[in-house]
Formats: sequence, C-alpha cells, structure tokens
Amino acid sequence: MYWEPQKTTALYLKGLDSYFDLQRSWINYYSLLYRGWEEALSKFSSKMTELKGTNPETGSLTFEKFSSICLTTLKENFDLLLKSDLYVETQAKMLHSFMDTLKYQRDFWEALLTANPALPFVYRTEIDTFYQRVHELRRKINVLEKRTRNMSLNVI
Repeated sequence: MYWEPQKTTALYLKGLDSYFDLQRSWINYYSLLYRGWEEALSKFSSKMTELKGTNPETGSLTFEKFSSICLTTLKENFDLLLKSDLYVETQAKMLHSFMDTLKYQRDFWEALLTANPALPFVYRTEIDTFYQRVHELRRKINVLEKRTRNMSLNVI
C-alpha cells in the first residue's frame, strides 16, 4: 500500500469532526438570526396593534407609513442583534469551524494523494513552502544589496 492508513484515517476523522462542528455552527448562527427575525416581527405586530388601537380607521394607514414602521422596527432590532456579543461569538465560531474544515480536508487529500507515486502533483503545502523560501531569499538579497551599496558609498 502506498498510503499510511493510520495517518489518513486520523486526518479524515479530524476533518469529519470539524465538518460536524461547522454544521452545528451554521445551525446556531441561523437560529440566532431566526430568533432576531421573530423578535422583530413580534415588535412590528405590537406596533401595528397599538396603531390600530389609537386610530381605528385602518384606511388612513398609507403604504409609506406602513413600510416606514416595518423597516424602522427591523432596523432597530437587527442593529441590536448584529452588535451583540453573542452574534459576534456565533459568527466567529462558524468561521473558525469553516477554516478548520477546509484545512483538515486539504491535509487529508494531500496525505492520501502524495503517498501515490503515480500522481506527480505539486500540492498546496509544497507551494506554500516554496513561496516562503523565495520570500526569505528575497529578504536576504535585499539585505546584501543594501550592504554592498553602503560599502560602495564608504569606499568613495
């Protein structure tokens, strides 16, 4: 066998765990948004009930006033929700889970595919390592060029 079953299985299971974490995060995120939507609709409904109680003539309610009340209520409610610590935490957890899922899936596929000599591909980690090395060499070249410029100025 070309591949290492224990290594790839461990990476696969990490990816699976992070995928399920991602699904839980999505559910929590959308549940939070849905609760915000329900609260906004409840507030809108109570405002409309109040308006009807103060003005029994429903024919006098214009579309502009209706849409203004609706949009103002939604804006106020969602502004509070989007600024809350719970929302930021939930969104951060979802993003963290998503990035973990991508990382573990990439690691799994790289481990599985690099073990097979019939697949001569260059993988992401190799490319990242290459670019890191190029960046380090560019820094060294810049330092050396600076030194040579300074030395040539000192010689004259």
